[in-house]
Amino acid sequence: MKHTFLFICLIVWTAPNSLAQKKSVTPRKANPTVAKCQLTESPNVRGFFLGQTVDEITKIIPNFREAYEFTKADLGDRERKRANSIETDSVYYKVSLSDWDAMKGVDIRAANEMNFVAVDDSSPFGIASDKELLVPTDLREVRIEWFFFKERLYAFVVRYLDFEPKTIRSFSRQAAESLSLPVDNWIDSKIYDGIGERIYCKTFMVEVRIPIQDSPHVAITNTNVEAEILRLEKKILARIKKEARDRAIREKREKETFKP
Repeated sequence: MKHTFLFICLIVWTAPNSLAQKKSVTPRKANPTVAKCQLTESPNVRGFFLGQTVDEITKIIPNFREAYEFTKADLGDRERKRANSIETDSVYYKVSLSDWDAMKGVDIRAANEMNFVAVDDSSPFGIASDKELLVPTDLREVRIEWFFFKERLYAFVVRYLDFEPKTIRSFSRQAAESLSLPVDNWIDSKIYDGIGERIYCKTFMVEVRIPIQDSPHVAITNTNVEAEILRLEKKILARIKKEARDRAIREKREKETFKP
């Protein structure tokens, strides 16, 4: 009986230690966001590059500033509509990030406050308008979306209308060679409507995608700026939520206060 008791105690004492040992030797999963290339200057694609200003792009597309200001004003209109809507989680009230997944977009209230603007060349002056951007000839075979933070380009997406890559790997290899990026170290990219690969560099990320119902495209994003945008959004929305809560408390107190 004494030996049995000691045996049970030994099992109880050694079990946590054996589990701890197993846990300690388990290899850690590699962080996919760790920079795999040491480049700090992003590629130039069709004359566009990260950090470019609205005015610099206007030198390429003469009426781009007009489209930018129209989009910014339209965001203001949408924000006012949002304020009067009960659909606070509606995708309509999001502004897409560079991955164009609207569900992961920036809340429109935060977008306006921090000067975040996304310009889409397919309808830069509104869906109801036939007015188009005055793009040069070499841009007519692509479609582009530009994403600005404080009037500087922090991300852009180029869709290639006449390009049909055989595989996502051949696409990433061609992109790497054309944009002077490393050919290796690209990783699978999970996108909601197709397949993709991406590579992380020091300050930016390049992603190639083959969507199911869209043209192949390249997305280039300043990862530092995008992280800052999401941080600011969280801060702004927390403040807005607190202001709404405080306002509701004041209104409740006023209704509960007797005024003879």
